[in-house]
Amino acid sequence: MEIFVNGNIENVTSTNVQALLIELNIPTTGIAIAVESTVVPKSNWQQFIVEEKSKITIIRATQGG
Repeated sequence: MEIFVNGNIENVTSTNVQALLIELNIPTTGIAIAVESTVVPKSNWQQFIVEEKSKITIIRATQGG
């Protein structure tokens, strides 16, 4: 299925957020996920369904000052 990750088109087979991150080789620590501008808590990644044409934003925490 075709989805958008941080504005880039990705063709994936995963149907939930957790599987999507694994499929795209994205480390699961220090990140936040939003699907259609709604933040998905890490505790819900496995249950949260990703649909065709979903717009997913992945934000990585960084240190600095």
